[in-house]
Amino acid sequence: MQLGLVEIEKMKTSYGYLFEIENTLRNRTHCLLRNKYGNLWRTIINKKYKNKLSHKHLEEMYYHELISFLSMIPDFSELYSEEVIKSLKSINMIRNKIAHCEVINSFEYDVLLQVYLQMKQVHSS
Repeated sequence: MQLGLVEIEKMKTSYGYLFEIENTLRNRTHCLLRNKYGNLWRTIINKKYKNKLSHKHLEEMYYHELISFLSMIPDFSELYSEEVIKSLKSINMIRNKIAHCEVINSFEYDVLLQVYLQMKQVHSS
C-alpha cells in the first residue's frame, strides 16, 4: 500500500505522541518512586508486592505492563486516577499498531491525541 504525505505525517506525529506518553510515564514513575523510597526503591517495591511485574525494571516493561504496574501501586493513584489509567489502557492496541508500523485510522489518531493531551494536563499539574 502506497502512503500519501498526509498519512505519513499522521504516523510521524502519532509516533511522537506515543513516544512522549510512554517515556514520560517511565520517567515520572521512576522519579516518584525514587523520591518516596530513595535509591533502593526497586528493592522496597520487590519486597512489598512480590510479583513478577514488581521484579521487572521499568525500562524493560512492555507498555501494558507499565500501565498494570501503575495500577498496582497505590502511590500513583493521586497522579494517575482510574480515568487516566483507563485512557492509557485504551491506547494499547493503537500503540501496538504504531510500534509495528501499521497505519492507524483517523479515529485511532483522535483517541491517541486525546490521551496525549490528557497526559500533558496530568503532568503539568
